Amino acid sequence: QENKVKDLSAKPHLDLEKVLENGSLLFFVIPFILPFYFWDKRKQESIIKSSSLNWTIVRPGALNNKKAKGKYHQGSKVGNYIYTVRISREDVADFMLNQIENNKYVHSSPGVCW
Repeated sequence: QENKVKDLSAKPHLDLEKVLENGSLLFFVIPFILPFYFWDKRKQESIIKSSSLNWTIVRPGALNNKKAKGKYHQGSKVGNYIYTVRISREDVADFMLNQIENNKYVHSSPGVCW
């Protein structure tokens, strides 16, 4: 903020918000297996959300190194609790770059997957 940056796009490795919201098994397991990761990600997201920046926290499916498809699902209701959704790193990068010109997801945490 002090350097006059206006926009921020972040991509955490795990959707802690959904884990806490849904009270899934991960809610009970992650703090014991990865406590510092858990606390650090919560702190990171809290700092981002309380900033005056136009932030977007991108929540991709499981990342892979396949070629971009150029088409992917995006939004707040993306993902599946039964099977793992996937997406290429290239498609995530494309989505994040598109957010520079499109403020559709400012101050939100959209999911993105195939």
